[in-house]
Amino acid sequence: MIRNYYQEVFKTGVGVTPSDTLLIDGRLKSTAPQGSWKQYALYIGEAPGLVPVTVTAHAVANNATVLTFSPPNPNIKAGMSVGGAEGLTTQTVNSVDSTTQVTLSAATGAAIAEGTIITFSYSELNSLKVTTIDNDEITFKNIQPGFVLPVSVVQVHATGTGGGLGSIVALS
Repeated sequence: MIRNYYQEVFKTGVGVTPSDTLLIDGRLKSTAPQGSWKQYALYIGEAPGLVPVTVTAHAVANNATVLTFSPPNPNIKAGMSVGGAEGLTTQTVNSVDSTTQVTLSAATGAAIAEGTIITFSYSELNSLKVTTIDNDEITFKNIQPGFVLPVSVVQVHATGTGGGLGSIVALS
């Protein structure tokens, strides 16, 4: 169902935690009668594109999981793929420790020399999988930040939502 959000005034907003079993309001979808589902429009706060982020690595020992770099970069996020050096083939960012340090999902396969250019990127366009008030599942691709989806959404799925989307707010 398409909503005319240009004529609506939203009175509340709640942060969305994607889940394959829970509705946005926190109730278990399988036990909540469809007629009682609460519908929301979604505001997308963060939605990076496929543009890679490059930094210069500090020396990293073989089989290390912590990678330090400069200059500081707040655009590096958990889930990004890491590449650009020998030994970085299948790693992703497991956690962002600071704007100059990340923990990788797996150890480096080789030492990384001081000054090596490291690239962080998402391997695919961002996507958002939702269930509508009519119990239809829809996947949106390449969503831009600052966008309000004019769709009556009851659930944001964990599976099928990714690529760096963040700060999703359910508006009602």
